[in-house]
Amino acid sequence: MQAISMVDRHDHDQLELVSSIDSADLVFTQASPSQHKRTWDFNCTSWAPPLSATDYKARETLLLTQDLTANGRFRGWLLHRANDPADIVSSCELFHKTLYIRRPGDSGTVEECLAFGIASVFTNMRYRRQGMAEILLRRLQERMDSEGAELSVLYSDIDSEYYSRLGWVAFPTPQVTIHLLGKGPVRLGISDPERCVRFMNMKDESYMRAICARDEEQLKARLETIDTSDGKTHIAFAPSYAQIAWHLVSEAFVERALHGRDIERCGAITADGRSWVVWQRDWLEKKLKIHRIVITSESEEQRVADAIELLRAAVEEASTWGLQSVLAWSPDGATVRAAEGLGKAYGDVLSIVFSERIKGSVPCLRLNGGKDTSNILWEDNQNYGWC
Repeated sequence: MQAISMVDRHDHDQLELVSSIDSADLVFTQASPSQHKRTWDFNCTSWAPPLSATDYKARETLLLTQDLTANGRFRGWLLHRANDPADIVSSCELFHKTLYIRRPGDSGTVEECLAFGIASVFTNMRYRRQGMAEILLRRLQERMDSEGAELSVLYSDIDSEYYSRLGWVAFPTPQVTIHLLGKGPVRLGISDPERCVRFMNMKDESYMRAICARDEEQLKARLETIDTSDGKTHIAFAPSYAQIAWHLVSEAFVERALHGRDIERCGAITADGRSWVVWQRDWLEKKLKIHRIVITSESEEQRVADAIELLRAAVEEASTWGLQSVLAWSPDGATVRAAEGLGKAYGDVLSIVFSERIKGSVPCLRLNGGKDTSNILWEDNQNYGWC
């Protein structure tokens, strides 16, 4: 499953584009298993790298067996020619996601609601330049609205104005990137032995499930305490084990396919268990991406100390695997201060860059029925929610 993109990286000039299609010649439908697999045939050229087409299809098959996609929580949708269900024009994927909502004036109640994640929007190259993806997404909106989900999210790899015009509004996503300078290993050591971390092993499923369950409960508890007197509605996607494991399984498959190695470290946790980080290696972008960083220590000083040790661990892991940077979306105040501190202390081996995410996986939301999103505050808009 990929971020939203309809821009192919290859030359289309030699492709034979189909003449104009009448909307009456299109059928919008849920993809059958065979149709969904067929979509991989025409999008693997764009999305398989660095995997081979064969490995890409094997990974996608594996991901369909995970908790996130089981029991009807995942569906493919597509347009096909009316006279040939195998002639797929445009397609996408739809994930069921758990959304936490804290509405204004609700006495601290946090609702758990259904939301949808949209991924892998792709138009068959033979049918491009005719607005097929827009027709697909308009039909999908009608379907989602009828099913009563609170909202849908997509992560755009193209100009977000395109999706804004269709009702998916881009949300600000500050980020911090820690660049590893030079070619040698980076070892920062431990600044506070009492607050050192231990690495978490993705193969310890029961432990990871427990960590994610704690995260969900703590996030809901934090939402309950938010002051909503400003009239804003606060939302957050559940950092469930199903959501996290889907990313980790994908990464493990890629690592074995590309390098013949197994991954063990999927994150790190402080000695007192109050704070932790979960990450994933991105071999296409040469980055260690932080999916989720959780800091629950009470004092600001402790929070910054925790964040420093977690970022140290991430830098060490990136260096061990030869990756060039560590990326975290929507860093909180403690993480920002920790990154700044590491940059000052280790300026010879690290470069810290704060920026706004405006290209690649830009988070975009659409409320059910196309309602106004200006009243929405998206909490913990971190990379774990990506699909």
